[in-house]
Amino acid sequence: MQFRTPIHVDSCPFRINHRQPILTIGSCFSEHIAHLLQTHRFRVRANPFGVLYNPLSIHSAVDIMLQQKLFSEDDLVFNQDEWHSFYHHSSFSHHEPRQAVDTINQNIAESHAFLQSTDLVICTLGTAFVYFLKTSGQTVANCHKLPPDRFDRRMLSVEDISQALTNIIQNLRRIRPELKFIFTVSPIRHLKDGLVHNQQSKATLILGVHEAIKNRNLCYYFPSYEIMMDDLRDYRFYEDNLTHPNNMAVEYIWKKFAQNSIDNETQQTIKDLKRLHQAKLHRPRNIKSPAHQQFLKKQIHYLDYLRDKYRYLDFQNDYQYFKNQLNED
Repeated sequence: MQFRTPIHVDSCPFRINHRQPILTIGSCFSEHIAHLLQTHRFRVRANPFGVLYNPLSIHSAVDIMLQQKLFSEDDLVFNQDEWHSFYHHSSFSHHEPRQAVDTINQNIAESHAFLQSTDLVICTLGTAFVYFLKTSGQTVANCHKLPPDRFDRRMLSVEDISQALTNIIQNLRRIRPELKFIFTVSPIRHLKDGLVHNQQSKATLILGVHEAIKNRNLCYYFPSYEIMMDDLRDYRFYEDNLTHPNNMAVEYIWKKFAQNSIDNETQQTIKDLKRLHQAKLHRPRNIKSPAHQQFLKKQIHYLDYLRDKYRYLDFQNDYQYFKNQLNED
């Protein structure tokens, strides 16, 4: 008897490896993917504007990075004792406007430089609903708890989404012609929209992505949302809020992603790195005990093996982590 409907995931037309710089951008789920990639030693720049939910805000962020737009204090808005940018997540907000501007501009400069060598962009779309500032019509990435009467809200059409994603692809490929793209729709449900509107929003995003990437090379759709909704159709795969996938679900989706997107050599590398990752999670009761000291020496010896085998990976921080716990005598 079968109790699940495992989804067939189309194989990615290209493969990812550790030598490729990766930019992730989009909703909360992109942060999960970025964290897992970083844990497995991929070179990742994660969500350079913080969490962005809708395609128009992602489009704006890409254009700002490409153009190296400089922000000033005039571009910020003050609310609840902090200064905010309508283009950024609240993680960029600050009670000192100068600090907020400096952080934003430094991040844009670093992201612009990173884009010059990026090989892959992973874009996660969260919602087709968008807020616009009434006074200017500006797309708002985050309302920062300002009064709702300052904004208009509407759902994008399939054509709106397709055009925004097409622009992103075309604009980035002007500097990186062979740039690869993986698009996915976040499995996180937006219950504040209501279940009906959430489904309508997700369906519109899916249609918009497929319209944008059809007949376009080096573009791939990974079905995160579909895996969560159909393959993992059970609340035991959700956090207590019943909207966010729990660690078990994220790990399952990651494995599907890795199987279909990461090349065989790199998957073997990840297996070799898993032992190192688990060793760093070890918490001894007494770091000076002979047993733990012997454990540390074994990890340093294993690092020597990894360094010789994977010379393109940086293990300096790992060496430092274990050596700092060794007895000096």
